[in-house]
Amino acid sequence: MKYKNRAAAPAHLLTKTELKQQRLKLAQHQRAAGYYWQGHTYVTLYEPGEAIPMRPHREATPEQLAALAAGRALVGTSPCADCGTRIDSQLLDRAGLCGDCARQAEQAEWEHERQAVCRCAAAWLQSAPLFLDTETTGLDASAEIIEIAILDATGAVLLDTLVKPLGPIQPEATAVNGITEQDVMHAPTWCDVGQQVAGIVADRLVIAHNADFDNRMMRQTCALHRLDVPTFKADCTMALLTDLNDGRWPNLRTAASLAGASLPTGPRHRARADAELCRQIVLALASRA
Repeated sequence: MKYKNRAAAPAHLLTKTELKQQRLKLAQHQRAAGYYWQGHTYVTLYEPGEAIPMRPHREATPEQLAALAAGRALVGTSPCADCGTRIDSQLLDRAGLCGDCARQAEQAEWEHERQAVCRCAAAWLQSAPLFLDTETTGLDASAEIIEIAILDATGAVLLDTLVKPLGPIQPEATAVNGITEQDVMHAPTWCDVGQQVAGIVADRLVIAHNADFDNRMMRQTCALHRLDVPTFKADCTMALLTDLNDGRWPNLRTAASLAGASLPTGPRHRARADAELCRQIVLALASRA
């Protein structure tokens, strides 16, 4: 018999799925007791009294229970791609590493980068480099040099002089380097100092910390005095150590700490002291190559 829907069919009649839920199965040659319309097809109904019981579930063996428990314990876990230890999948990093292995990998990568940095510093020393630092009237496009120091690789001072600027020293600059208008009142101008610098650095490797800034200040100061910019090759300890500082530009003191360099005595943010610290950074790195 056909029924227009499930509600119209006798409640005791069951589908195959409902029989299975009661641990029953169709008897051999058991016929349908009716059908009900489900919207797109008819569903067959059966008399549960004509069905036969299914075989009872077998009791799981201790081994099966242990395997099941072990399997459930693995749900939501994954093995570390390195050590193989299984942990919560959410605790693995993007490379599939557990915390300990990730830290070891990071340390190994840092050590590899450090070795590359040390080799680079050693290669610089092979070129008998010079070390340069400047102090300036400010940081903008009109700023100019008011102090410059150049040392060779042995620490010998080739130049260490104040420079009388054409423009005023900004208070912010004095707050950093301590150089005042009175300090530079009788200092030589860049017309004289610039020629000395050009003769010292000509075709040499010159290393500075934040070399781009020192080079820009030299170009700006030369332009103000209508002098040619000295020709030399520049390298930079700040750029060299950026990767070892988590991608951030290290200041001079941070760079010294990363390199294991000793801090020189003398005033901070003065050209000679900063050039010497730059030299110590390169020496410390090269000694570990």
